[in-house]
Amino acid sequence: MRKATVGCKKPLWERPAGKRLLADAKAGKFKVIIVYKFNRLGRNMIETEEAIAQLFSYGIIIYDVKNQMVLDNSTATGKMIRQFMGMMAEFEASNNAEAMRDGLERVASSGKMLPNYIRLGYDWSAHDERGHKAKGADMVIIPEEAALVRLMFDRYEQLSLQGLTRWLNDQGYRLPCKMPGQQERFGRNERLFTHRDVATILSAPIFTGMVEWGKTTKMTGWTPVPHSYHHPELQIIGFDQFNIVQGLRKSRSKVPTKSAASPYIFSGIIRCPL
Repeated sequence: MRKATVGCKKPLWERPAGKRLLADAKAGKFKVIIVYKFNRLGRNMIETEEAIAQLFSYGIIIYDVKNQMVLDNSTATGKMIRQFMGMMAEFEASNNAEAMRDGLERVASSGKMLPNYIRLGYDWSAHDERGHKAKGADMVIIPEEAALVRLMFDRYEQLSLQGLTRWLNDQGYRLPCKMPGQQERFGRNERLFTHRDVATILSAPIFTGMVEWGKTTKMTGWTPVPHSYHHPELQIIGFDQFNIVQGLRKSRSKVPTKSAASPYIFSGIIRCPL
């Protein structure tokens, strides 16, 4: 007997566990599948019906624990009840997704939305036993890390991205690993800066106290309305300096055109990073 307990957006045959389930069913390794609820097999009525039909073709019995019933494929009434349950499962999934989207947008528009991960310069005011954000915790500034962020913005006005990255590492500065999962996986609490790390920090609006939501949010069938809200208590960098740095990043990213009058093939293309 194989127990199936997880439902998701992908059809059963596209999930790793679902592929194994169907392969073992075809091989005759079990005869019964127990699901907590019908919608654990899928959230799309048509795809779920295809998966169930495939399992039935292998002689598998499917038992729904929540409704205490065996899915029937032997009678027209049994098929109708099963298809109606699939339709209701799809409706329930869509309705829950809409409620979640509406809730996120309400929180974002009221200014209560905060990032779900911590950048350099910030931490949660409280952590749970696993090191994650504790329930009800607020985001707070870490003074020592905030000073490093200000130093990075200041130095970037004189150094290139690569030059700033080398300078930080040469001076002994390190990027804290703030995610407990990364700390456990790599066995370290900090690491060297990379060009990408520095670029990400220099371009993050959160350091001005601005929390943005919706610009990069992707949800099926819905385009979220972007919201921005200023949190003065989270501001580390002034808006003027932040805008200056963004202008420098944009100007430095442009590759100068090659001079047509120069006899050297790399003239105007290669330039000193400093």
